[in-house]
Amino acid sequence: MAVDLFGKGDFFDDLEVIHPSNVRVLSAVAMNDTVLFEIKREPFEQMLADYPLIKEQLMQLQMDRLLLSNRLLHEMKFHDARARAIFTLRRLYQRFGVEEQGEIRINFRLTHQQFADMIGTLRETATLVLKDLQEQKIIDIQHQQITVLDPAYLLEYTDFD
Repeated sequence: MAVDLFGKGDFFDDLEVIHPSNVRVLSAVAMNDTVLFEIKREPFEQMLADYPLIKEQLMQLQMDRLLLSNRLLHEMKFHDARARAIFTLRRLYQRFGVEEQGEIRINFRLTHQQFADMIGTLRETATLVLKDLQEQKIIDIQHQQITVLDPAYLLEYTDFD
């Protein structure tokens, strides 16, 4: 199940490098051409020792990721598929939205199955939710790319609407 998406300049697996158990619990799948760099444990630990500010920023990043994980767990437990879809679209819009010809497009292709994985539901359910959001003119989907037509709706949405 996809939990988060990374973009240019992002990094992952950092906690596993510094945790003493050395057990891999995360995996990643590239959705398009990707360049990866690997940092081994010893140079990474030395960098953290030499540059305490990086260590502080890394801890802040881990806290942000923990908060996101808690938010996703809360969404899975207390919200239906439509609400989870809207919350996910809001995060994608805020993180990956680019303006093109007066519209905001989420800057990558996403299949209905990938989106379903992100919101923790079946592909068929995700397809129905996305179709409903298109009919309401909140989003538009062309060639697996989502354009946000009504950003205010996404940004202001609560499942009490």
